[in-house]
Amino acid sequence: MDFIVRYKGECVVLEVKAKSGKTKSLRTVLKNKNVYHVNHAIKLGKYNLGREAEILTVPLYMGFLIKDKPTDVIVPDIDLSFLN
Repeated sequence: MDFIVRYKGECVVLEVKAKSGKTKSLRTVLKNKNVYHVNHAIKLGKYNLGREAEILTVPLYMGFLIKDKPTDVIVPDIDLSFLN
């Protein structure tokens, strides 16, 4: 798994593959929805456009089409001033 993004209000795993390959950790996360709260994934790589269950595969050259405006801050700013 390379990125976890919020897309249309949901957490979505974004996997980027330079070559076609297995996505063991991605499939583990999707099999354990009650633990990770992830229902969908997008896999970018040397693939044709398609869908396999919860995984949308997108060719690398079409990655720029995946857009959404950020709606929430997933990791809020943390005050680290006490470290000085």
